[in-house]
Amino acid sequence: MKTPGDLISAADYAVSFRRLEPVPELPRRLLLLLHGWGSDESQLAALGAAVDDDTLVVLPRGPRSAAGVGLGSSRQCGQSIRSLTNNIPPAGLEP
Repeated sequence: MKTPGDLISAADYAVSFRRLEPVPELPRRLLLLLHGWGSDESQLAALGAAVDDDTLVVLPRGPRSAAGVGLGSSRQCGQSIRSLTNNIPPAGLEP
């Protein structure tokens, strides 16, 4: 069973994150699971544990908090991700 590892946090990284362990020796895929407001990265661990063993699952911790709401990713972060993925064609299709 895959379980969340220790929280990884360093000045070199923009956000803190956990990886599901055991980490694959040679991952074929990366799954980045982003939580929403009022939750944290551990709430997505069960979802990530259901993927193939050759997938590296990363659970970032949202960098912002609001009084009474908990951790979450900002709207700007969501917009940045959308702008990055808008130009990626669906698998198997040419751009």
